[in-house]
Amino acid sequence: MKSRGNPKRKALFTKQWRYGPQKYLDFVTAYQAGLYNVVALGSASYTDELICTLEDSPYVSRIAFALDNDETGINRTKSLIDRLKSMNNLEKKYAVAFMKADAKDLDEAINAGLESLDDIYKTMTLFEYSLQFLLNTYENEREILDMIIPTILQEDSRLTREEMVSELAQHINEYSKDTILREINFREDFKKQNIARKYEKLIDKFKAEVLSEPQSINTLSRHM
Repeated sequence: MKSRGNPKRKALFTKQWRYGPQKYLDFVTAYQAGLYNVVALGSASYTDELICTLEDSPYVSRIAFALDNDETGINRTKSLIDRLKSMNNLEKKYAVAFMKADAKDLDEAINAGLESLDDIYKTMTLFEYSLQFLLNTYENEREILDMIIPTILQEDSRLTREEMVSELAQHINEYSKDTILREINFREDFKKQNIARKYEKLIDKFKAEVLSEPQSINTLSRHM
């Protein structure tokens, strides 16, 4: 029987994360302590606009959101994860960083004498967090599979996808790694076909409008 507990995971990504605490004070304290892999986000309200700003930034490629270790911060972390999982075509890599230290925030942890971000935070990718949550919450393996596949599909790298599926297959007894990969490929192809059909219908609609009313070419221009 495969383990269904809290799995010990190897890191799926090896490049260094840039941590994003919610307050500017956390950034200033970290910088003064020589911890430069921190960027101040200045808010716990991670809206679509803020995520779009991060997506457009040439200076950040891997961001780990590190909210305060209190009830508000924990609840907003969960909301942020749901928001990121629902967004398509994200180019940057995102993770969440949970406080390992007995401190409310980065400023407090550093002032307590901790000198390493690895000692302060436990960083989890969206996939790692989602898998742990699902394994601890659901018993039905088909439900777990259905809910984790959209997160895997957000990953563009085939190699990273295979690592994710290998990790998932260690905790799913009913489905093999090959079966999970086939299901992922099927859903990806189905999604692409649906998108193609929508574009075909849209193009046919515009063509019909132009043929029936040539002046409606302005309508086409506004939609491009």
